[in-house]
Amino acid sequence: FSETLTRAKFEELNMDLFRSTMKPVQKVLDDSDLK
Repeated sequence: FSETLTRAKFEELNMDLFRSTMKPVQKVLDDSDLK
């Protein structure tokens, strides 16, 4: 089967994953006092 996947749709589908990967990154930045 074939499906056209736009960037917006891809981001919508993966938003939870993106957010969950940003949490540890944000913690590292906070811990190292980099903003």
